[in-house]
Amino acid sequence: MLILANQMFYFEAKGWKSWNINHVNVPYLFQCIGNLRQLMYLDASKNRIESIPNEIESCLALGDLHLSINLLQQLPETIGNL
Repeated sequence: MLILANQMFYFEAKGWKSWNINHVNVPYLFQCIGNLRQLMYLDASKNRIESIPNEIESCLALGDLHLSINLLQQLPETIGNL
């Protein structure tokens, strides 16, 4: 289970291929994002995200990652492996 911006998302559907959480005032992504190994598209733009967990490297199918208009200071070094 993931609690995000006072909403609950259940990651039992590990086959998610697309996730759009843009402009919902999200402060961060949880480490369990790494469970979404089939995720191909993630739009987390227009939020308050300061960092991306290293576990994102487990999202091997991720081809489209949108993080613009956030508070990011740096990205994980492993993000280049996607």
